Amino acid sequence: MAKQDISCSLYHGEEKFYALGEELARVFFGPVNKVFRVTIQQMAFCEPGLVESVGCSLVYALKQAYDKTVNDLGVPADVAYSFLMGHLHVELAITFGLVDAKYSDGAIKAMKDAMKIMFKEGWLDRMLSKDYILESVAKITDKNN
Repeated sequence: MAKQDISCSLYHGEEKFYALGEELARVFFGPVNKVFRVTIQQMAFCEPGLVESVGCSLVYALKQAYDKTVNDLGVPADVAYSFLMGHLHVELAITFGLVDAKYSDGAIKAMKDAMKIMFKEGWLDRMLSKDYILESVAKITDKNN
């Protein structure tokens, strides 16, 4: 099993209880590589904010585009999947600065044009605003939702 990084917070209580909570988290989510200590607010900005509200939505949109490419446009599934995954690896590496490379001029043009269509003005500020995150957490944790 691959090691993963985890984040931990002390929600309330005495500081001495943080270490116990981290130890339990290491057992629950092990094997663990790194443990990051964050505030409750930072945790919420990461999850649900970054990884669920933004990340899951973008990945779901990728799956919808993949399905349309295969089902409606006739590209064989294995070809579309291989193309998508191969390019995503490269695109993630370029975008996060993990490789000394840049997007082609054509890729930059296609991306800029597409982002104007796909994303509303101010979408990122709204999705990662404190108000939106608090509302999202409230909905997720409300047993009636």
